[in-house]
Amino acid sequence: MKKKYSLWTSADYLKFSLLIILCLNCSSNEISESNNIFEYYSTQSKYTDPGKYVHLYDGIPAKIDDIVSIVQGVLVHLAQVEEQHLPFPKNQIDRGLGCSSVKKMLRNISKLDNRNLVFKRPIKKRSVGICTHFAMLTCSLLRHNNIPARCRGGFETYFSSNKHHDHWICEYWNSEENRWVRIDPEVNDFFNNKFSVPASNLDLPDSVFKSGAQVWKECRNGEADPTHFGISGDHWYGGWDFVVNEIVLDFLALNKIELLPWDGNKLSEKGYDKLNRNDFILLDKAAKFSKADNENFKKMRSFYKTNKKFHK
Repeated sequence: MKKKYSLWTSADYLKFSLLIILCLNCSSNEISESNNIFEYYSTQSKYTDPGKYVHLYDGIPAKIDDIVSIVQGVLVHLAQVEEQHLPFPKNQIDRGLGCSSVKKMLRNISKLDNRNLVFKRPIKKRSVGICTHFAMLTCSLLRHNNIPARCRGGFETYFSSNKHHDHWICEYWNSEENRWVRIDPEVNDFFNNKFSVPASNLDLPDSVFKSGAQVWKECRNGEADPTHFGISGDHWYGGWDFVVNEIVLDFLALNKIELLPWDGNKLSEKGYDKLNRNDFILLDKAAKFSKADNENFKKMRSFYKTNKKFHK
């Protein structure tokens, strides 16, 4: 009987063994990341990753107030540009508003002024943005300093007494106080003078910002009027579609998918009137998990991964 010889050499077996070990380690790291809420929110997402522009972060301190001040020194809010009639060229405004990731933001910022972010820009040299851009850049800087941080989508209660504009803020984990602290990095002197924000923007009480999930539940239970939540333009636009959009955006942001308000996904673009029974069940569950308590983190991540309607 002819003896059969293996086509693999000892070197091939060694390479294969090393590959198996590497795969097991990668799998273990993925499990560890998804199970550890603080590790998860301390690392960048593909949307908050500065990429090749990370050198612009040199010298960034780990103090919250300094980080917010730095963000306000490189960005200017569209509302301030319009209200104060600042002479920004339309293409500069459009470029800033179109930045769908921190990497794109930093590219735009560096084209206007290529110094590190610690250097405050003259207002005409700042990238124009909205609340989402302020929240995303703040979140990125916090994560860069290994501070667990996440963006939150919802509605403010301090720009109007009864109509609430869709809004984004940032949360970070304060390990000394053992709690998530909400900050609104866009609130500067302009917003304070115009709206008289009733609390420090570096520690917002839960009552002044309502997450998309909170508003969804209030409207579903008849405790709030969905037409009071939306956006203002030449007149007020509000209703269920805005509520659906924010609960989806908030849930995605908790899973480190930070999107601009007009990007949306399959579920939010469907529109409230076209939601079916399964969609309502899905959104009700998302609202439950968007409470974002540390104890249900693993369940929240699992729910996101197993429901493709939330995937962009």
